[in-house]
Amino acid sequence: MKFKPILIIASFIVIQKYPVLHGSPHPVQKSRASLSGKIINKETGTPIPDANIIVENTPYGAASGDGGYFTILNLPAGTYDITVSVIGFDRLTRTDVLIGGPQNLDFALSPAVVELDPVLVSATLSDHLQSHVSVHSHVLTRTRINEKNGDTVGEVTESVGGLYMKNYDGFAGPQMATIRGSNVDQVLVLLDGLRLNTTQGGGVDLNSFPVSMLDRIEIIRGGHSAIMGTNAMGGVIHLISRDALTPRGFYYGLNATAGAFGMQSINSYGAQKIGPVACFFNYNHTQTDGDFEYRNPDTGETATRQNNDFDGDNFFFKAKAQIGGNNHVQVIYQNFRNRRGIAGSTLLSPYTQEPMLTPDARSTETRHLVSLRSENQLFPWLRLEEQVYHHALDYHYTHPSWFIDERHENVATGVNIQAMAQLMPNLRLVVGSNIHRDGLSSNKFDTDDRLLLSGYVQAEIVHSLRLFGGLQHVTLIPAVRMDDYSDVGSNASPKIGILTITGDDVQFSIKGNIGQSYRAPSFNDLYWPVESYGEGWGGAVGNPGLRPERGMNVDVGFSLTRRHAALIRFELAYYANRIKDLIQWRMGDDLWWSPVNVGKSRISGLETGVTFRTPGHRAYVRLFHSWMKAIDESDGTHKGKRLIYRPEHTLNAMLGTRLGPFGLNLDYRIVSKRFTTQDNTMTLPAYTLMNGNMTGSFRIGDFQLDVKVQVMNILDRSVFLLDGYPLPGREFRVTLGILY
Repeated sequence: MKFKPILIIASFIVIQKYPVLHGSPHPVQKSRASLSGKIINKETGTPIPDANIIVENTPYGAASGDGGYFTILNLPAGTYDITVSVIGFDRLTRTDVLIGGPQNLDFALSPAVVELDPVLVSATLSDHLQSHVSVHSHVLTRTRINEKNGDTVGEVTESVGGLYMKNYDGFAGPQMATIRGSNVDQVLVLLDGLRLNTTQGGGVDLNSFPVSMLDRIEIIRGGHSAIMGTNAMGGVIHLISRDALTPRGFYYGLNATAGAFGMQSINSYGAQKIGPVACFFNYNHTQTDGDFEYRNPDTGETATRQNNDFDGDNFFFKAKAQIGGNNHVQVIYQNFRNRRGIAGSTLLSPYTQEPMLTPDARSTETRHLVSLRSENQLFPWLRLEEQVYHHALDYHYTHPSWFIDERHENVATGVNIQAMAQLMPNLRLVVGSNIHRDGLSSNKFDTDDRLLLSGYVQAEIVHSLRLFGGLQHVTLIPAVRMDDYSDVGSNASPKIGILTITGDDVQFSIKGNIGQSYRAPSFNDLYWPVESYGEGWGGAVGNPGLRPERGMNVDVGFSLTRRHAALIRFELAYYANRIKDLIQWRMGDDLWWSPVNVGKSRISGLETGVTFRTPGHRAYVRLFHSWMKAIDESDGTHKGKRLIYRPEHTLNAMLGTRLGPFGLNLDYRIVSKRFTTQDNTMTLPAYTLMNGNMTGSFRIGDFQLDVKVQVMNILDRSVFLLDGYPLPGREFRVTLGILY
């Protein structure tokens, strides 16, 4: 690879400047004392990053990093008071701590009543509190997920600001996300750090993942290829599974859901700790007829959606073993199989003037995913992570009326290695590499395997200064990733982020990012076979000479947060993305379709959010408005037109209250019109949607009984998110659950 000399030179410089990397830490300071340890949540046992560890009445201190670990070097021997503090937890002080040499001291903090600042991994590939990263993000914790309507990732994220869902036929159809005006295949979707996007192309169906298996959902808005590589041009959606470790040592739960249109779901889950090994499992079975009524906007007639059924099974298993005090090994396995009808479009055919329905088209999707991950805290200042994985996705599509029977099996295997080093109190380094192989077995076309070699490095440089009478922290986060593909060449993705943060109970921060991102051409784009539609009717064929899509992403914003008994937060962000070499399938004069690098776009927008939560979380209000201007800059007749399916305005309003064991939550959404044709002559009208739910939770001895009543589309509006694909009208669901 052409960038190997750069990496070798950079490694030599770092080793010469910081000999700590290849020997014992700071050997010339052996006579000095040191303090190291780990900061954890007292109730859950989970690590807490970005906690401040202060040696009272001295200039010494540190912040906890990935895994909650911290280290303070070169302390003069003596007796000290040590204080640990972080937003969302009670302050803890240990007095008269004698430090005469290397000293280990762990701290367990109790959660406070104020809103917890959730942990975010996707921003820097290491643990950080959401307020301590430069990217603009949204985190749905278990509490926030339970407040929302829906049982799948697609349903609970459709009201998140900055996202727009491409939804085909409600729950039964696939649901894919766009972020800040991106395409669905420009959004990277991960499960516990494992890439779910396939090299064959297309987005990831978020309706395939039940939220019962997840601890939280992380959403990064903006290009993130410098950390994550291809597909992250619009952003990242990271699904984090529930932890196998529990304070009690075990729990088991069962819940069942019944709803409109024949919707039925059963979900069982549990966690158990046996010696050093902790396990978690989740099994979900869901089915629905999907036979809702809708009104055809072309004819005004009411019809029933046919061949829109869904039947899916999802099994997820995680086992985590602790080896020694600072080492963990984790195994993850997922298997799901979805079977669904493909209803087709309700649009009228220009040839027959009949709806383009597909009453006998079917699809089956099967995923097998296995991962082995090791986390090793070699020293208080050095953490090493290794991971091997295998991911297979089999898609089978049949359409007997058109004599179609296609099967495509995407297989990905790889190895990830990452090191995180706290080289100095104000310098943290993340270095990693990845070897990844993609293969496609298809009865439609043949391809060679794609081999990807990647390397990346990211630094966090922190500087603290006193400004306007307070302490302000300025963090600079430069990063660069190099990817070398066996079939489409190499690509470099640099990025730099900056974060300034000041205050404690009242916190003000400014954050900004500028960087490059990209998407490698898919196998469908490159190698689609010569497919003739018949004599004189043209056809379709891939283009092996395609270049990657490339983008320049810029965003800047600020947030103001006041945390006392109540939480008040105001946030504002501006972004501008320019993308070139967009891959578009175009029809030539000979009626043949082929992908070409002709597209250019300019997408800019303003995101504004306000959050308020009362003391004790008895009530909350969250408003998020997104203004977006998405312009087609491709040469041709459509230059200057708006990009299709990019609403200019979106407003999400969420409010709720909790009184004792009962909760009430409402979600109101307003979306402006969307153009459906490149010449901007046709649109889908603006729409409003209101969803709501009522919850109850009751303790009976060692058991917890839960009930949730959900109402989707309370106003019973006729809505099409995509032209030709209606959403259901008013829909009821009732869920009963028991937890032991």
